[in-house]
Parts: sequence; C-alpha cells; structure tokens
Amino acid sequence: MDQDRLFLLMVPACLLVLGLLLMACKLLLNRQEVVQMRGGQDFIPFTAVSFICTGTGLALQTMMSNAVMAERAVLLTLVHLVAALALHYAVCLRFEMAPKHRAVLVIFLLTLSGSYYFGAVHADLLSRLGIVSAGLAALLGLSVPELLRQRDDLGMFDRLLAVSYVFGAGFAVLRACWSVLIAPDADIGEFTDSASWKLYLALILFFKLWFTVVVVLVALGDLLVSLRRQRDTDPLSGLLNRRGFHEQAAIRLQQHPGANWHLIAVDLDHFKRINDCHGHHTGDLVIQGLSGVFARHLLPGQIAGRLGGEEFMLMIDAPALSHAVTLAENLRRAVEETVWPDKAPVTASFGVEQVADLADFEVALRRVDMLLYEAKDLGRNRVTAASAALATISREPSAARPEAARVPSAAENLLAPAR
Repeated sequence: MDQDRLFLLMVPACLLVLGLLLMACKLLLNRQEVVQMRGGQDFIPFTAVSFICTGTGLALQTMMSNAVMAERAVLLTLVHLVAALALHYAVCLRFEMAPKHRAVLVIFLLTLSGSYYFGAVHADLLSRLGIVSAGLAALLGLSVPELLRQRDDLGMFDRLLAVSYVFGAGFAVLRACWSVLIAPDADIGEFTDSASWKLYLALILFFKLWFTVVVVLVALGDLLVSLRRQRDTDPLSGLLNRRGFHEQAAIRLQQHPGANWHLIAVDLDHFKRINDCHGHHTGDLVIQGLSGVFARHLLPGQIAGRLGGEEFMLMIDAPALSHAVTLAENLRRAVEETVWPDKAPVTASFGVEQVADLADFEVALRRVDMLLYEAKDLGRNRVTAASAALATISREPSAARPEAARVPSAAENLLAPAR
C-alpha cells in the first residue's frame, strides 16, 4: 500500500478514535451518576456509533478501486446509511423528538436500490454517489424542521449542537448537488485518488472534530448542571435544600419583580414522636411523602425546599394572600387525610406571608417563621397568615393533641434569634 493511501487512511482512523473517545465520555458520565438533563446523555453512544460507521465506510472506500466499490456498493451504502441513522437517532434522543421510522425505512430502501442498480446493474460512479449523498441528506434532514422549531427553547450548548447538526445535513445536500451538477464535467479517474476525495475526507474530518467538541461541551454542561443540582438538592426528599431554595427564590424575585410572591412555611407536627414511636424509616417515608404532596399541588415555577429536619418552605406566585392561604389549607388537609406508612398520625402547621421584593426576602422569612410558630402555639395542624382573618383553624380540637413542650409565642420569637 502506497504512502498516499496510508495518509488518507488517517482520516477514518481519526473518526474511529473520536468514536471511542465519545464512548469513554459516556462511561465517565455514568460513573459520575449525572442527573438526566433534557434528553439525557444517551445520544452520545449513538453519535459514537455514527462516527465509527463513517470511519469504517471511508476506510473501506479508500482501499478500493472504482470497480471494487461498484461490486461492494450495497455494503458501503448500508454502512454510511447506518452512520447517518445513528446520528439522526442521537439528535432525536437529545432533543426528545420522535424518530420517523417509516420515512427512514423508505429512504433506506430507495437508497439501497439505487446503489445496487448503479453498482451491479449499470455501473455509474457519479450517479451512485449522487443517490447515496441524497439518501444521507434525506436521513439527516428528517430532524431539521423540528430542531428549527425548538431553537428558541434550547440552552447555549444544545443550540450549538443543533446548529452543527443542521450544517452537517447541509453539507450532505451540497455533496449530493456536487455529484449531480459539477462532478460529471470533471475527469475523476480512480475516485479515491482524486482531489475531490481528499477534499471530502478533509471536510468530513473537520466536521467530525467540531461535532465531537460540541458533544463534549454538551456533556460537560450537563455534568456542571448535575453537580449544581446535587449540591442544591436535599437527598432524602428530592426538594431543594436551604442553599438551593434561597438561590432559586432570589432568581425568581429578580426575574419577576412585579409578581405577587408568597412564602409558605411548613413544619411537621410532633415529628420526633413519629420517629420515636414508628422508627426513623417511617419518618423518612413521611418526609418523602410530603414532597409528593407538594408536587401534586404546586404549579410550574413554584418552588419547595427542605430547610432542615421537618422544616419546609414554599414560594408561590398567587394573586393575593388569600389564594396563598387557600393553597396552604389544601396542603394541610392533604397531609392530614393521607394514609401514611405504619398508619402514623401526621399533621403539619403552616405560616403564610407575602414577599414584596428581593430586598424584603430575608425579613419575610423571619416573619413567616414567626407565623409558623404562632400556628404551633395555637395548637398545631393549622394555617396562620399575616392577617388574623385569614387564619384557618384545624378541624381537630387542639386539646386532642397535647403538647410535648410549650411552643414560644410570636411575640417571644421577635426576641429570639432566627432558626
């Protein structure tokens, strides 16, 4: 094998290496237990398969003469179609699009039929190249319209991935046009020795290198978001922890300063008694179950956090304080009526307060904390709001729930340090 041919084989070899690197990237992400982002990272192995198939097809073509390529036309076409299909599925997985299986099947059949005809029946290299290029462009183009519709909803790295994919589909279209419009007037000779083949390999290598960089950036972006999410998430309840809640609340107050934000403080009543009488496992299940109650009642954009122990905090956008109190009462009733593990008697107390703006946030936290203490002092299992007229009294008399210890009043809490 001459040195020029060995040099040309470096491009397919690079594609194979890039595919293996992407596989290794996916394995590393699995070991890091990256939280699934939009579409997850399962698109990476499909991208790797696409690179490996493309490299395999290019390596086979580089070592073949025109006559041998005509004999192996269907095999070579199938390898390149699988590469394009894998990339199409990768994009569908990442951007949560449904693959168009019927269109894929039609494209496969038409492309393979044309490749067979212009390879085994009527050998015509340029016609075969045009049909294969058109088939690859059609496969890649199946995802383009949906990607264009989603472009405004994508993050920076995902948008870069989508744009790169669209350019790849456009490159396949240009190659098909070249095969039909320009190449017939050129004296190609042995195709794999031609300048056109060398230019094509160079462009393919450049695109695959760029696409690999973009995929790695997307994976790193997912990893950073996942680490941040793990840092800001309470592992038991799945809710935001104290740090995460404060950060997300600040973001919402900054982004929507004119909204009517309200804080709802929640505290499970006699939670220590539940742990002592029913075991810590039951207590953990109660914590997890309460997060499920929140999930069923909160709307998108409303946040919930576990500040520690049995203390929780919600922030919602409600038209008025009375609406926030209604939500708190619905939550209180849901907690009381839920059949908890080991039939543990679980109730919760609530405090509701409005937040004027970001500057008022810390003060509002202290105010809602005092309202929560007031609900405890009044007998637990109730909602207390800033206005006494909005306070909701429990259906169960407070005398039926003896206190383990006296709870400080709201006035005493004014003098006590914040919890």
